Amino acid sequence: SIPKMHFNFVPIAKLDQTQANDFVDVVGVVHESGDLQTITAKSSQREIKKRDISLVDNSNCLVRLTLWGEDAISFDGASHPSIVVKAAKVSDFGGRSLSASGNSSLLVNPTHVADAIRLKGWYEREGHQVENFDQFRSEGLFAGGGGAGGGAGAGTSQWKLIEELKQGDFGRGDKPDYFTLKGTIVHMKR
Repeated sequence: SIPKMHFNFVPIAKLDQTQANDFVDVVGVVHESGDLQTITAKSSQREIKKRDISLVDNSNCLVRLTLWGEDAISFDGASHPSIVVKAAKVSDFGGRSLSASGNSSLLVNPTHVADAIRLKGWYEREGHQVENFDQFRSEGLFAGGGGAGGGAGAGTSQWKLIEELKQGDFGRGDKPDYFTLKGTIVHMKR
């Protein structure tokens, strides 16, 4: 007989109650999937493949999960699959985020995990319509869309045009200003 894998899932909204470098079991649905990237490891100078994905659950919270190596290369998030990660590593860089390290087990659309099936149903019924999932920032849990930045003071994300940033007083106060911006890189200096 094959031993069953047991999970002790931590809801995404409760990740702020965990410590950095802890390992947690998490279940969610892929809301967004980033492009495959290649980075160079500082210690070994080896090139490593990575992909960042956004996981959500029915608490309307979102967390970034980084996949590495073959998991990153072969991952396809186009159909918004449910994901189970056994022993995801918790990071507090820029707020809470997760990493599927070499010690982690990744299950995509598992048919034997009831929580994953339930969350996939929730996402297909209503979750895909949520416009702003709560996200973790370095200051705590803030409302926000898929972009960077929490709200200034009120804890809500503020969408800004580049022209508004040029005309406004952003970055001139005592505290940092946060906003959300979508753009396209048209030139990158080497």
